[in-house]
Amino acid sequence: MQIKKVTLENIRSFSFAEIPFLPGTTALVGPNGAGKSTILQAIGCALFSSKQIKLSQFLRDGTQQGSIEVEFVSGLDGLCYNVIREIGRKNNSTLYSQELDAVISSHQHIHHNYQFLSALLRLVWPGQDHDLL
Repeated sequence: MQIKKVTLENIRSFSFAEIPFLPGTTALVGPNGAGKSTILQAIGCALFSSKQIKLSQFLRDGTQQGSIEVEFVSGLDGLCYNVIREIGRKNNSTLYSQELDAVISSHQHIHHNYQFLSALLRLVWPGQDHDLL
């Protein structure tokens, strides 16, 4: 899997940010409080969710909704996908295929997208079927 871009809207210190990731190794560098950890936590939230951080804690102060979008190339099929995690009133998670121009999966609870995401990200959990897609 290669992350190509992360887009944040009303997420912690970011009112709007588009962060491109070039092929190879990427280093996030900046002073304390610049948002380096927020970027990493947002990627984790969009792709995997986390019970350690409440979704409302991701929202920028004074806002009621925001979104995290992670664009990536799957190691499974080489296609480009987007995961969009909406935070606020909807709390929705959507997996979208750019090449197919279609929504693959969209649910209020991100765990419903795990089967698709784990296959696309080439993650295999113990006891999990290897041929999910």
